[in-house]
Amino acid sequence: MAQGLGISRKVNSPTFNIIKEYPGRTFNFYHIDAYRLEDKNVVSDIGFEEILGEQDSVVYIEWPEFIENYLVDYKRVFKVFIAVEPSSGGRLITFKDDIYE
Repeated sequence: MAQGLGISRKVNSPTFNIIKEYPGRTFNFYHIDAYRLEDKNVVSDIGFEEILGEQDSVVYIEWPEFIENYLVDYKRVFKVFIAVEPSSGGRLITFKDDIYE
């Protein structure tokens, strides 16, 4: 996703930082690892609402189930499922965009 937005930097998991920002040509790309936010009420303290409210940004969230209650107000949310295709060993990518309807 980042490469498609014109970001040439290496994008890796922001596990200890929680959020990493990568400025792109047209859109900023935010990579959020929500794993450490389980059972915590700190999402508003890290600027999460501001990031999701940006018009010119793409936000990728790992472990979104830990912060789903914060995502229901955003209409532009969809899930990407990545699995191994059994017969070829390649990636099977599925998009679902009606997750809160």
